[in-house]
Amino acid sequence: MSVKVELGEVRDQVAACRSCAYLLTVTADGRPHAVSLEMEWDGDVLVGGAGRSTAANIGRSPEVSLVWPESGRDGYALIVDGRAARDERSVATA
Repeated sequence: MSVKVELGEVRDQVAACRSCAYLLTVTADGRPHAVSLEMEWDGDVLVGGAGRSTAANIGRSPEVSLVWPESGRDGYALIVDGRAARDERSVATA
């Protein structure tokens, strides 16, 4: 079961999470790749540091998912799907 979160509610829902996020990407051979990240807001963009493998995955396929396993809603994880961009310092998702 899932509960839809409107776009305008995402910032509040992320703030209510009690855990780091898992960033899910796809490797060159189609396997899933997950890393745990501390995410923070930079304006309207979520930003988090990532390693070389994650950055390479994003370079090939920018569609990603962020999962906070402990959200502010008991019994529910927060899942945010988006597109990621990379720079020298971080990975950003919108």
